[in-house]
Amino acid sequence: MERLQLNDRELALLRTLTERFANHRRNRLDAKKNELPLLHEKEYERLFTPSEREALEIFLTIDPADFGITSERIEGADTVPDGLMRITGQYYRITPDAKKTTLMGPRYLPKETWVAFEQLRSAMERDIGRRVLVASGYRTPRHQLLLFVKQYLAEDRNIESALRLVGLPGMSQHGDPKHCAIDLLTQDGVYNESFADTEEYAWLKAHAAEYGFTESFPKGNSLGMAYEPWHWRWTG
Repeated sequence: MERLQLNDRELALLRTLTERFANHRRNRLDAKKNELPLLHEKEYERLFTPSEREALEIFLTIDPADFGITSERIEGADTVPDGLMRITGQYYRITPDAKKTTLMGPRYLPKETWVAFEQLRSAMERDIGRRVLVASGYRTPRHQLLLFVKQYLAEDRNIESALRLVGLPGMSQHGDPKHCAIDLLTQDGVYNESFADTEEYAWLKAHAAEYGFTESFPKGNSLGMAYEPWHWRWTG
């Protein structure tokens, strides 16, 4: 499939659905004391009607290989792992010179990934006096689907551009129950390509492998994904 043939009405529906999901997350964040939902299957079915789910799931028919993306399907990615670790109490500055810090909502990681990350984070703080935060960890398949649709709309319906930035469910490293990826954020709020210019990144390049982490998408990576110096995967 090269292009999705969607009319204006269908595109308007997709915008409505992604906005509903965003509002749902905000409402849960307020009501549950920063309890950021992961959108499990039952919650997905309550939030969207059967016809709405059908409109969203048309994106599952896309083959990334048709667009030069060579990511492979992740074993076990269709099942949400048990015992996800809930990460709370993370603060960061919106800008490096900001005087106040912002509290992040909870993030989640499979236990083995979380244990390795805690070891990595402690070692970084010991060595250079700086910490990295989990900007994004584990995502359920349905959560990943909504993120992809949102990116597709943001990229003006360019499927290739969306695929280079957000993986489809079953292919995103954020949905790997055994070897989950983490998007890292500095305490100074750096979460873009400038991450590559930080002390934290230099430390990761030198030491992350000692804790089982690898940089997934360096410049010119063979997977066809966009450059993401903040994206590190625990490979064990």
